[in-house]
Amino acid sequence: MKKYLIISMIIHILIVPAIVYSVLNKDFDEQYYDFEVTVDTSNFNSEVVISEKSMAKAEVRKKNVEDDMDDLEIEEEKNGINLEQKKKKNDKGKDSNKEILSKEQKYYIDIINGKVSGYKLTMPKYPPVAKKWGYTGTTIVDITIDTFGNVVDVKVKKSSGYSILDRTVVSTIINKWKNLPKPNEKIVVSKAFEFEID
Repeated sequence: MKKYLIISMIIHILIVPAIVYSVLNKDFDEQYYDFEVTVDTSNFNSEVVISEKSMAKAEVRKKNVEDDMDDLEIEEEKNGINLEQKKKKNDKGKDSNKEILSKEQKYYIDIINGKVSGYKLTMPKYPPVAKKWGYTGTTIVDITIDTFGNVVDVKVKKSSGYSILDRTVVSTIINKWKNLPKPNEKIVVSKAFEFEID
């Protein structure tokens, strides 16, 4: 009898408190869980959470925008430098072209343009047929003059768009331009001839 009593007491002392604790702990967990759910789904905390997320996203977007602006400024600065370098290169190229044009070439250009006395060159005449049909345009040619003052070659650098106008220019220069001053070496000069109806 005493043995069963001792066992019963042990059960009450050890097992019952454990069961009670377990039940209470379970209830506490459920209450805690319910409490957390209630808090998380309340309007106030939901707004707080959304606000924090929005602020975090806004910070990320702001940083991305700032990074993009920095990249854009760097790119614009590079482009500005490149454009400036390109401009300087083009200006240098233009200056080089001017330097390549020798005094002798300038002299022959002045002869062609009728600026040198004693030389009157025959200019290409507007072909009547081309004028009748309203053909207009500008023919640019490269004229090669040898050391004897003879025109040895005429090449169309830019066509007027009408072969009759281009042929008139070439044939006039080859057949009519004679007894030019003798250059020290073979030279090439360019000349544009315009055909416009008055």
